[in-house]
Amino acid sequence: MAIQKRDCFTEPVLSEILRLRLRMTSEGFAMTAILSIIILVLSSSLFAEEIPISWKAEKSESYVENNKIVKVILKGNVEIKKRFLIIKADEIIYNRETGDIWARGKVVFLQKGKRIEGKELLYNLSGESGFLKDVKFFSPPWYGKAKEAQIEKKGEYLLKDGYITTCNHDPPHYRLKAKRIKVSVDNKIEAKKITFCIRRSPIDKPPREIPILYLPYYSQNLDIKKEAESFLTFVPGYSSEWGVYLLTAVNTFLNPYFNASYYLDFREKKGVGIGFDLKKKPKGEKEEGNLKTYYLKERDTNENRYQVSYKYRNVWEKDERDLTLLSEMHKLSDNEFLKDYFYEDYLEEKQPRSYLFFSERKAERFLGFLARGRINDFYPVTERLPEMNLSFPLQKLGKNLYFRSETNMVNLRKEIEGETKSSLRLDAFNEISSSKRYGGWLNVRPHVGSRFTFYSEDKEGKAAFRSLGEAGLDLGTKFQKPFTMRSSSFTHIVEPGLSFDYREVFHSPEELLNFDSLDDIQSDKYITGQLINRICLRQEQKKLELLRLNLKSHYSLRKSRFEDASLILDLTPRGNWSFHNESDYDIPEGCWKTSTSGFSWWKERYTFNLSHYYQNKGVNDLVPSIYWKINPKWQMRLATSYRLKEKDFRNSELTVYRDLHCWQSSISFSRSSEETSVFLTFYLTAFPNSKIRMKSKFGRQG
Repeated sequence: MAIQKRDCFTEPVLSEILRLRLRMTSEGFAMTAILSIIILVLSSSLFAEEIPISWKAEKSESYVENNKIVKVILKGNVEIKKRFLIIKADEIIYNRETGDIWARGKVVFLQKGKRIEGKELLYNLSGESGFLKDVKFFSPPWYGKAKEAQIEKKGEYLLKDGYITTCNHDPPHYRLKAKRIKVSVDNKIEAKKITFCIRRSPIDKPPREIPILYLPYYSQNLDIKKEAESFLTFVPGYSSEWGVYLLTAVNTFLNPYFNASYYLDFREKKGVGIGFDLKKKPKGEKEEGNLKTYYLKERDTNENRYQVSYKYRNVWEKDERDLTLLSEMHKLSDNEFLKDYFYEDYLEEKQPRSYLFFSERKAERFLGFLARGRINDFYPVTERLPEMNLSFPLQKLGKNLYFRSETNMVNLRKEIEGETKSSLRLDAFNEISSSKRYGGWLNVRPHVGSRFTFYSEDKEGKAAFRSLGEAGLDLGTKFQKPFTMRSSSFTHIVEPGLSFDYREVFHSPEELLNFDSLDDIQSDKYITGQLINRICLRQEQKKLELLRLNLKSHYSLRKSRFEDASLILDLTPRGNWSFHNESDYDIPEGCWKTSTSGFSWWKERYTFNLSHYYQNKGVNDLVPSIYWKINPKWQMRLATSYRLKEKDFRNSELTVYRDLHCWQSSISFSRSSEETSVFLTFYLTAFPNSKIRMKSKFGRQG
């Protein structure tokens, strides 16, 4: 029968003395009286030195000197608890005078989510330090083994002559070997002189290993929520442009605020490329930043190709003010670098901007500062050195009467018609408006405004002043009607809107330097019509939008014609398919300017997508793709891009995915009008965000 006590060490020790040292006989009453006297005498001295420890065991023995328990021996499924510490073993000897614990057998040491198993433990409760022998380390997704683990104060561990891995097999498929591996109190693994080894064959006895990488230093966060990037990713492959290549990325956790990534790439035709990234991600997720660098000297062209860029964002509050700081800088060797080596970055932003922006927002005003220069000579940029903006949002002047204003001052510089032009521009806009609902259904908003703009230089190099006045009337309403179909409740919502706007400019834009759209404002009278149609499914006081259709068009009264029309359609009538379209139509030219459509259908094991991208005098591609989860270990994705005008395939890509337990792998076959490639990708299952920058020209083209 197990013996258990949870409150403190004194009471269970005394109870065990009585239970194990003395046995009740037929003279039980007399013996009970004697034992009661002993309990009273010993308790007075033992409770004065009470230790907050609880324990349980099948058997126990206690040794008393000078009326004090100096040593306790616990045997059989022993468990000791102290605050956040749990020690389990077959046998534990506890010295109350020194605070030492000696455990042997199947020893388990649990502390703050970390588990260490060993054959023998020597630990001091007071000093919170000790060591284990023949250790197994558990802190999922990380595991490890070592000849010895040294336990230091505040929950730090030092694994000696061991390894760590994210593979929970024994022996593991791979491991990181080192003489000393430190697990710090802030959930961080650190090691020096690490050798990355993979298991040669699962049937080798003993298992044979192949060392494939040496790292002088490695650091990793144990918390997968904070650090979800694979510490090692490598992609071997072949392309007609690069030849045989191998891309590698090593990601390391420096501290709770910084992660670093190192890149070493080999391309047969291009040579060796190196890179370094630094990512800042403090707590709260309101501040973040990253630094990216990459360099290679191309073997075939002998040209230096490189990238140095950073992004920073910080948002904070102070004295009822919302403060924002944004900054970006991108220095590239040439305008084709991102397209040639980091195509995903190129698609995200084909001409990356470099700027510094700071803003202060209060309830009654907004203040902004912007500085933007030309870092790369091959990109056309309107430089703003600097620009300041002061605006006041809608301020209530009286009943249904509002006022807003914007003031902007900027020093502009731009290359216009082969010459660098500059001008100081001061712009002020003010508007008074009213808003009222009539008849409980018609929203009416009349507004009148003025804009005054000063230029230090116009096209002739003289100072110029432009003024304009504008007025308008906005009308809008909303109708809705519930209906029932097939025992389901729906709501049809219609929101029509109509705007009348008049603008008169008292200075021709032809005489001004055209830096941006503000300099190209022209006199006009126009009507804008908009119609929004929505169908919603009513479910438990919630509305699920099944259909949204937004139609919008402009009619110029001065030119007596419709200028353009736009359409946005979102359709999700069922839970396993959807359709989306955004299109712009040029009415005077009688053609579509842009159109993007996408249809998606999915089930548990299948996903099908069909997209269409169109730009007038540009791309006109149909892009189908299908994903198939064959079984838990195998998946497949097939995608292609078909050019409707040229009637040929722009890109085609087939990717097969394989679950290798602790690793995820894929092999891709890609072919485009420019090149053919095949590549493999490997990353850790525990860290699905495989951080490696690939050149993949599949996807939307522009």
